[in-house]
Amino acid sequence: MSATAHFRPTFTDLRAEIERRVAQGEPEDSIAQLVDQFLAAGGGLPAPVIEYDGTVTWIYRDSAAHHVAVVGDILGYDPTQTHMTKLAGCDVFYLTVQLPLDTQIAYAFCVDQPSPPDAADIEPWLAHCRPDPLNPYQVLATHPLRLMSVLTMPGAGEPDTMLHRSSIPSPAVALGVIPGSHTGRLHRVWVHTPAELHSAISRYPVCYFLDGESYLLAGHMPHILDTLVAEGEIVPCVAVFVETPSALSIDAVDAVQIEQTLIHDIVPWIDTHYPTSTDPRDRVICGAHRYASVALHTALVAADTFGGVIAQSPALDILTTEIARQIAALLTENVNLPRSYLDVGRYESIAAHQYVHSLCNALMTGGAELSYQEFPGDGGFLGWRSTAVDALRTHFGTATMPEL
Repeated sequence: MSATAHFRPTFTDLRAEIERRVAQGEPEDSIAQLVDQFLAAGGGLPAPVIEYDGTVTWIYRDSAAHHVAVVGDILGYDPTQTHMTKLAGCDVFYLTVQLPLDTQIAYAFCVDQPSPPDAADIEPWLAHCRPDPLNPYQVLATHPLRLMSVLTMPGAGEPDTMLHRSSIPSPAVALGVIPGSHTGRLHRVWVHTPAELHSAISRYPVCYFLDGESYLLAGHMPHILDTLVAEGEIVPCVAVFVETPSALSIDAVDAVQIEQTLIHDIVPWIDTHYPTSTDPRDRVICGAHRYASVALHTALVAADTFGGVIAQSPALDILTTEIARQIAALLTENVNLPRSYLDVGRYESIAAHQYVHSLCNALMTGGAELSYQEFPGDGGFLGWRSTAVDALRTHFGTATMPEL
């Protein structure tokens, strides 16, 4: 669920009236009542204020605050670029921008921490950003674990309908702890099995989700998987959610460790403890942003382990050269490229689009089965969890998978 537009007077009307009353010397409590009345006119969805042409106004009320900014999807995370203006004579900060009518975004308020964070300090900085107290619709984000508010523009359609199917029971997820032979430490995985194990199926296909905590908490993948199976859209499968370092900080060295741990420790452990198929064509690896690049690279270097990959908004700042080199190597060796699903947010950067398109071209040139789509966003799990539905259909759809 998320905030959507309700008819009310425009924020421009409110601002003009506040300025008029301040000029006339009206007391602050009178102006506060005016703001309360304006917000109440929005019904159950008081903020942000959305107008028919895509104009969005965020409102934040805090008499003690000095500097407030809105940060999040599309807006970015530089509070100097999205700072809010405080109206004289009241406790209201506001920011008005134009957003595409088909977007759904997650956002938060940055209050009295105006300096843009360095990459090394981004997680504690994000932890201090606050959800919108005037907007009841929120989404969990990870790294760090926090709540963000959700804004859905009028043209985005009804969000997350798959998450509200009352006939689907709450999915069960089991925790596993696996020793890492390459890292010398323990690794956590969360394993989701089909709601009902089928006696006629001896071995299930399996999908490995990198950054598993995000796919569990922000992506709601177990519920989506159970819904797709119950509605006959995909075959029953096992989902393994792999604990990994924060996607904000991983580099190529981390990627190699993750790949080695997956190939040599996690996959064998899962195959031993769960009824999973050992056929590479039945194994898919999935990731988003930097972990999309890690997932794609892993599927390329371990073609005998993973036959499919889901790469959601692959990042161009990690493994770019290595991925291109590995695609070329597999073509030289006449090895089949993995069955691939890629997507990118419509409002991501031009460079991101060019990179994803170049990956698609390279995979298609190599003869890979490829599915691609764009979604109305710029990354983040609000977009990725919706396109993951098509990604799962691509790899596990009842029309495409062999009968188990």
